[in-house]
Amino acid sequence: MLTHCVYLSVIHDVNKRVHAENALRKSECRNQEFASDVTHKLWTSLAVLQTQLGNMDETEREAAACRTCRRYIPTACGDELGETISDP
Repeated sequence: MLTHCVYLSVIHDVNKRVHAENALRKSECRNQEFASDVTHKLWTSLAVLQTQLGNMDETEREAAACRTCRRYIPTACGDELGETISDP
């Protein structure tokens, strides 16, 4: 009795997948670097702002807050709301 063995060989090119994985790794690295840079810049700016606010007395802080509100709230909420904010 003779049995026949059949072997099936499949060749699969993985070059595209390897390139895609490498591109994904590089992209993730760039994203992490970007997040790190943004975090550093944000914390540095906040530290400077905190120092400046710490050096002001309460009246100066309130005046600075009012100036900031008048500057940003009208553009974000419309001029009507900005007009209701006045100096203390």
